[in-house]
Amino acid sequence: MILKCEELNAFYKNKNKNSNVLENVTVKIEQGKLVCLAGPNGSGKSTLMTLLAGLEGKKNSSLQIKSAKSLPFIQGSCETDKIFINRLNRLETAKQIGFMGQSEHSAWETSVFETILTGRFAHSGTDYTESDYEIVKESAKLLNISDLLDRSTFSLSGGEFQKVRIARTVAQKPAFMLLDEPCAGLDISYEPVLLSLLKKIAKQQNHGILISIHDLNIASRFADEIILLPKKSPPIQNTPELILTEKNLSAVYNAEFRIFNHPVFGCPQVCTL
Repeated sequence: MILKCEELNAFYKNKNKNSNVLENVTVKIEQGKLVCLAGPNGSGKSTLMTLLAGLEGKKNSSLQIKSAKSLPFIQGSCETDKIFINRLNRLETAKQIGFMGQSEHSAWETSVFETILTGRFAHSGTDYTESDYEIVKESAKLLNISDLLDRSTFSLSGGEFQKVRIARTVAQKPAFMLLDEPCAGLDISYEPVLLSLLKKIAKQQNHGILISIHDLNIASRFADEIILLPKKSPPIQNTPELILTEKNLSAVYNAEFRIFNHPVFGCPQVCTL
């Protein structure tokens, strides 16, 4: 299956005027691939991810979609060729798409185990089974947080809580996972571990994974594809080798760049002048 949007145009409706945030955006996420979404602050990365997850653009939202053609949809081995997310109910959407926002604050105290378990709600409701409990343990093991399962979420560091949130999305077992800045708050030594893990999950479990990220060099090392999202211009999507060029980066970030190959991994690396 493929999660995609075509010619997506969206704006925030303010009191005095409308502010365009996405213009003519066409992107696709294929199962089995890790895709990194990058771009300058204010380019609409988080907005795009929430739209792809079916969480924005409602009539009562300040974010409006300009045309029906813009709506994200899942295409592939479904009952019909194209299933628009707005036609699915929330529960069915959650079975197909897992979303993790940039930040989150717990309203009440729960254990790490219970927090990850909520990722199974779309499949089991609150009538959790032994299978759900095993999936929680497996997800915690993948993220190397099995020792935290009995801990209160209130006792965790920011980085530990971030891993719990990722484990919850993994436990959801959707066809597509959308993670908004999953590396935020993590130790620099854990970033390559996490991206390596996400790429492994994408390949071995056939998930399509989209993450937003600021570090182009770590994205180049692990991503199958990179989406560069400029401000108020159509994005470009391709392999790191074709995306990370001086011309592309200068146009998107309005700065001067130089490209060189990583001495160990051979992937393109970028630096600003």
